[in-house]
Amino acid sequence: MSEPRASLEVIAPTVEEAIERGATQLGLARQALEVEILDEGGRGLLGLTTRQARVRLTVRGGPAASVGEEAPAAPPLSPEQEEETVDVACAIVQELLERMGVEGQVVAAWSDPEEPQAPRLLKVDVRGRDLSVLIGRRGETLASLQYITRLIVAKELDRMVPLVIDVEG
Repeated sequence: MSEPRASLEVIAPTVEEAIERGATQLGLARQALEVEILDEGGRGLLGLTTRQARVRLTVRGGPAASVGEEAPAAPPLSPEQEEETVDVACAIVQELLERMGVEGQVVAAWSDPEEPQAPRLLKVDVRGRDLSVLIGRRGETLASLQYITRLIVAKELDRMVPLVIDVEG
């Protein structure tokens, strides 16, 4: 049985903007992603409100194309850098959970890509009791937690780290 591929749900005013935001968050070109439109958005009741578009982006199994033209591949991380990345990601997620008033155990590990040229993802697993609050309505809270974590980890390490947060995996 193959390991599930990384996916991300994104909410934005339009479908195109949601796809663009998700590709930026994942650090991949649109061609490297499978797009599933969950909600096209649109006008709400009596046209007074609008529903946001919601898409699920899944990393394709083949080689990932980087955003931009012919961007050089990032050099592989040393074992020390990989360990530092895991430690920083765990600490950040743990602190965010504490600030949210949520108790949980955080464990992170690098996932092996299905394809040799596919990027390795850091999978951060959150375990605990009653963590449904972290998932939120339609996965919005989880998507936001994942986005904030990516930003903080990138700032701490001065490099982008492709990571996925899995709650009650």
